[in-house]
Amino acid sequence: MIVVGCCLGVVFGLAAFGYAASPHDPGLQAFGWVMLAIFIWVFGVRNLRAGVYPKERGILVRNHFRTYEVPWEEIDEFVLAPHGLTPAMGHVVLRSGNKRAISSISASSFEILAPKLHPTSNLLDELNDLATRMNRAQGESNPSASATRQ
Repeated sequence: MIVVGCCLGVVFGLAAFGYAASPHDPGLQAFGWVMLAIFIWVFGVRNLRAGVYPKERGILVRNHFRTYEVPWEEIDEFVLAPHGLTPAMGHVVLRSGNKRAISSISASSFEILAPKLHPTSNLLDELNDLATRMNRAQGESNPSASATRQ
């Protein structure tokens, strides 16, 4: 994630440099616009694909710079928690106690004050219900897994 962020920062920096270096040189300006277009395209494509995708074996989380899978049996719950400068971002809490951020689920400050009035908490409730159902179904199909979990 850090490497991708650094690479995009370099591309954006080259775009700014190319444009600002010589306002009278159309070649450098074109270079700057191309670098800026690459930055916007890469970030835009990743942003469009960001989300939580429930699968049979677990969830697939696509964030802006990173994609990861979490099996249902490792999921404890989905919650809103502060993350960086974001007042509240969706997190999947693992049974180990670790949290993994879900950047496509975030709440404004108003949603934090009145959570039941907003779709973010409804989405988290649905994900929690789905995780409960999937864990229950997997426990019924694999009795040894549910015995070791308790």
